[in-house]
Amino acid sequence: MLRRFSFRSLASLTCALGLATACSQSTPPPAPRYPTYYPPAPPQPAQPPAPAPAPGAVSGVLGALAQLQASLPCPPPGLPPQLAAGLDCATVRSISNAAAYVPRVVVASQLPPVVDHRTSGLTGPVKDQQQVGACAGFAMSAVMDTAVRRMGRGDVIAPLHVFAKYQGVDMSRLKGVPLTAEPVWPYDPARACQFAGSESSASGCGATYNVPAGGAQYNPGLMGELARADQYGYYRIDAFEQMSKDDTDQIVALLADGEAVWAALDFYRPAWESAAVKSGFLPYYPPQGNIGHGVAFQGYRWGAYGREILFQNSWGTSWGQGGYAWIPESMVRTHLLYAYRLRVSQASAPAPVGCPPGATSILGVCVPPSSGVPSVPGVPSGAWPSGVPSSLPSSLPSCPSGSVPNPLTGGCVALPAPQ
Repeated sequence: MLRRFSFRSLASLTCALGLATACSQSTPPPAPRYPTYYPPAPPQPAQPPAPAPAPGAVSGVLGALAQLQASLPCPPPGLPPQLAAGLDCATVRSISNAAAYVPRVVVASQLPPVVDHRTSGLTGPVKDQQQVGACAGFAMSAVMDTAVRRMGRGDVIAPLHVFAKYQGVDMSRLKGVPLTAEPVWPYDPARACQFAGSESSASGCGATYNVPAGGAQYNPGLMGELARADQYGYYRIDAFEQMSKDDTDQIVALLADGEAVWAALDFYRPAWESAAVKSGFLPYYPPQGNIGHGVAFQGYRWGAYGREILFQNSWGTSWGQGGYAWIPESMVRTHLLYAYRLRVSQASAPAPVGCPPGATSILGVCVPPSSGVPSVPGVPSGAWPSGVPSSLPSSLPSCPSGSVPNPLTGGCVALPAPQ
């Protein structure tokens, strides 16, 4: 979503939606109060790791969903123009070339009670998308900023370059594309608006900045800037991994590892623009079901109503508490549309082939290494039965005809003779 309207614009929009009856008053009505009560989070039972899916099954399902979503109109029919102009269609569509994230064994009691990437020096600066529907790209650049800091570097990914590549339409276009740093191509909303794709609702930003939305291709100077940014691309996204919305322990485990997670949350503008966010909490609101807003998850903690997730917004430091806010895990479960893990590397590094480092390919699926010894009845904590490996081998052997690899031992197992 775009940053925000003036109160007068919001009042007009409220009237158009039929949510008020006195929009013709010369003075605006008092702002409504939004509840800040968070329903207690129900206990989440421990889930065993999901079995490896059959080859091609996951990609087939994700591909079918991507085709279905691509056929749906964006913005949704009947959405007021003011609101549609700020909708980033990439937040309401899955990434078509994403792989399925393979869950790992997570023992919630062994996770740190508090993780805040801000205090660990793992976050980049809070950015401001202004009046351009580019929240998905800004959240993507924030997640990449954290990945860059995990590499021991301090570069800031340029959100203008990110938006120019996916154009508010499909983030799958970002995979494998070298992206530059903010000093090379500083963000300018008028420039970003000219890269809005014709299918993107962000094209409504043209009236705000008095530029031809989507007209970058007719602007040689702007296309020259893009070429220069392409020439100085420093980092790239090697893979998107779509995470389950129903297993927040997997998201929390990545946060505990120091990774940020890209997320799209169901959006309700009055709550996000209410004064309550100044307290550092996103007020509770029922799921809306038609608009998404991209953010970066950057930590978690335990509060009065259970676990809370810290997220980084892209509306500048004046929003929330320095651009951040907390949301209860119970609300994440009901409002989370999509969550993705990003695999980020330096653009100068060789393109990955096969599975990421440390993972093992089993039946065509990349399985990450064990994140710890799971609890086994009758076995002391931290122990492991004799003769059973505690992690998968780094690679599987090439077996002769009539045998297959054994992922537990790293050897070959003969197939039974046909009857």
